[in-house]
This record gives sequence, C-alpha cells and structure tokens, in this order.
Amino acid sequence: MTEIGIIGAGDQALETVSYIEANQDSVLFYAIGKDFIKGRPGFIELESPSEAFAAAPVVTAVGSPLLRKKLAEQWPGTNFTNVIAQPTYIDKSATLGMDVTVGPFAFVGPRAAIGDHCTINAGSLVHHGCQLADYVTISPGVKMGGNVVIGEGAFIGIGATIKNDVKIAGGVAVGAGAVVINDLDTPNATYVGNPAKLIKQRDGWLDAIK
Repeated sequence: MTEIGIIGAGDQALETVSYIEANQDSVLFYAIGKDFIKGRPGFIELESPSEAFAAAPVVTAVGSPLLRKKLAEQWPGTNFTNVIAQPTYIDKSATLGMDVTVGPFAFVGPRAAIGDHCTINAGSLVHHGCQLADYVTISPGVKMGGNVVIGEGAFIGIGATIKNDVKIAGGVAVGAGAVVINDLDTPNATYVGNPAKLIKQRDGWLDAIK
C-alpha cells in the first residue's frame, strides 16, 4: 500500500481520492483544508506546504490550470507521482510526465505525449499522436482525434470534441460541448459553440472553474 498526498481539496481532489482508494492505496494528507474532509480518518489537514511532508509522493488535484501551477510551484518537495484510475487504457507507446491524473474509462492512444501536471478526466479519449503540454486539463467526456496539439495551461470543457490535427494555443479555455474543427490560435482566449468561436480573451490562464 502506498500513501499519496493530495495537493488540493475541492471537487477534483475528491475525485482523485476515490481513484487512489479504489487502487487500494491510502491518502496521506491534503495540502489545503476543506470542510468535506474534516473527521475522515487518516487525513492530515495542511494550510500551507510543509517541509515535513516534502518527501511524500504527491499529486495536484485542482481543476484550474493556473491554481494547479501555483500549488505545484509552492510545494517544497519534488516527489510528484501519477494517479491512474481503473479501468483505463494507456497505450504502451504513450508517454506520461509527472503529476498526471487519468480518470476511469479514459483512453490514451499510441504515441500520445502527456506533459507534466496534466489531468485527463473520466471517459475522455486522447487518440494517437496527441500532444498535451504541461498543466492541461481535459474534462470528462472529451473526444480528441489524432495528432491534436494542446498548449500549456489549456482547459478543455466537458464533452468537447476536437477534430484530428487541430492545434490549440496555450491558456485557451474550450467551453463544454464545443466542437473544434479549426486551430484555436489566440492564447488565453475562451472558445465556445459548434463550430467553436472566440468569445473572450483573458490576461492569463483560467484561474477558476465556474
């Protein structure tokens, strides 16, 4: 049995806890306290990173790419681990960076390359040759064709569909249910609809999940 620390304590953390416990590992601590974990046995609430836990294997479990980046950079340790739920298919030729979470019933195809600190949620399809840069969030039920390239800090909303060979710039947020058939080349912009169109540009990465 492995004890794994969770950096985060929102809904994404709750999902990640369930994956860890289903794998018969145990959760050692949360880095941020929240009411829903109070009173659960085996939990240590931390209001801020602590050198005392720096050596523990940890995973960031936050939906917002910007907040995930901030928390990962503040953590004093370097022992990030991956959490892979079951059942999940990850092709043997795919590569995963560190601090990657893959939810149940997800598919990661041949030659896909997943960067550091990425989250691929339940039921998402990341087909052959896709490249995800660091800090990308793939929400539940996303369908991604082959050879899609997604830039650092992008957020792909629930049930979005992305056509083969599309490139998405860093910091882009794709709305729930959007259909992406062309490159989304404006960084830090929000795209929605079918086909996906730009509706807003931000100063930086998505900082909250609405």
